[in-house]
Amino acid sequence: VRGNNLTGTIPDSIGNCTSFEILDVSYNQLTGVIPYNIGFLQVATLSLQGNRLTGKIPEVIGLMQALAVLDLSDNELIGPIPPILGNLSFTGKLYLHGNKLTGPIPPELGNMSRLSYLQLNDNELVGTIPPEL
Repeated sequence: VRGNNLTGTIPDSIGNCTSFEILDVSYNQLTGVIPYNIGFLQVATLSLQGNRLTGKIPEVIGLMQALAVLDLSDNELIGPIPPILGNLSFTGKLYLHGNKLTGPIPPELGNMSRLSYLQLNDNELVGTIPPEL
């Protein structure tokens, strides 16, 4: 459902969609927070890019072990990058750019052994690039 004009919030029931391999709701007009239940998905790609999502990145996303691509870019997400995202050992691409994320880059992201692409630009991050990366 990428690139439509969908509005409203992502429903909590999204976590019940256990047969999805890819969830791509990019480039819509979705608002509100990313629901906790999204962490129950067993998807390889989670793309929420280019909406108007707010709030913090739910830590439960760090438990989504099947995730190869995580794209939360170009929203209005706030707060720090959750260190638990470093548990995503299968994830090769992590896009968090274009939000309002704050604080340092967590050194735990260096635990992402398959990470080949990391995009964090256009946030409000501070500090240094961790040597673990």
